[in-house]
Amino acid sequence: MQTHTVEREVPFRPDQLFDLVADVERYPEFVPWWVAARVRRRGNGEYHTDQVIRISMISQRFMSRTVLRRPDWIEVTSSENPFNKLEIRWRFDPAPGDHCRVRLDLLFNFKSATLGKMLGLVSGEAAHKLINAFEARAHTVYGAAPLGLDGVVTVH
Repeated sequence: MQTHTVEREVPFRPDQLFDLVADVERYPEFVPWWVAARVRRRGNGEYHTDQVIRISMISQRFMSRTVLRRPDWIEVTSSENPFNKLEIRWRFDPAPGDHCRVRLDLLFNFKSATLGKMLGLVSGEAAHKLINAFEARAHTVYGAAPLGLDGVVTVH
């Protein structure tokens, strides 16, 4: 099982980050590796999604279950091929100045050892790439000055 955690403060409210992460059908527009995402069923604070990811030349379809507790957290799980287990946990905590302390926990294990090794070359970067994609999307949607990797606001 591979586990990766990234945490940082961003200049957005928790509800704003929550809404971006909850909007899975927009992932193909800005999230690395996501080719398609379609919500199949919604209800009772959760939804089920058909998704396609592509890393290098390898595409994989899987279904996931997402549980939402707005604006505090989102949890995505799957045991569909190619995963034995996939857990993506997002936590959105208020921070001073109308900011958000966002935490991403990414846990996964592939059913195929070969596929896991092939994709494992980028897995250490996966959590960072995901959180960077959502931070960049927030800047696009909400228009705040981007933060540097050290959490300091930078102006370009």
